[in-house]
Amino acid sequence: MGSVTERTKRKNWPIISGVVILLLAVLLLVSFSIFSSRTYTVLSQYQHDFLDMSQGEDIEVGTSMLRYIKNTQRIFFMVSGVFVIFILIGLYVLIYWNRLLHNQIKERTKEFLTQTKKLKKSEKDLASTIDQLEKINSIMVGRELKMIDMKKELKNLKKK
Repeated sequence: MGSVTERTKRKNWPIISGVVILLLAVLLLVSFSIFSSRTYTVLSQYQHDFLDMSQGEDIEVGTSMLRYIKNTQRIFFMVSGVFVIFILIGLYVLIYWNRLLHNQIKERTKEFLTQTKKLKKSEKDLASTIDQLEKINSIMVGRELKMIDMKKELKNLKKK
């Protein structure tokens, strides 16, 4: 069995891992959203430029670029969905370990209360045993004192 700090580390790693997953997902989502918002505005500008260009002679180039822009936007939305899934997984891990730890706390509280009741019962039993021993001791001491008095009296009677 390990030391207290080792047991604490073992108990806390699920919570720490859930928090790390959640923070990593949030960090990635924020960085991706910043990147995608900048890229989206640039791509939207390109889209408008190519639509204007497609009015003229370069219709084929404009439609292929428009298709590329739409596909890029879909990819951005899919990656955003993946990050949302990461966040949900992190939250699920935290909720799962929270429930697990809550149940362990309940069990240990019940054990603690049971042990406390047993300890109080043992204290009562011990107190009654101590009372009985004190009574027996006082009786024995009283008997010994009477024996000493009787021996003195016997000596005095022998001397007379």
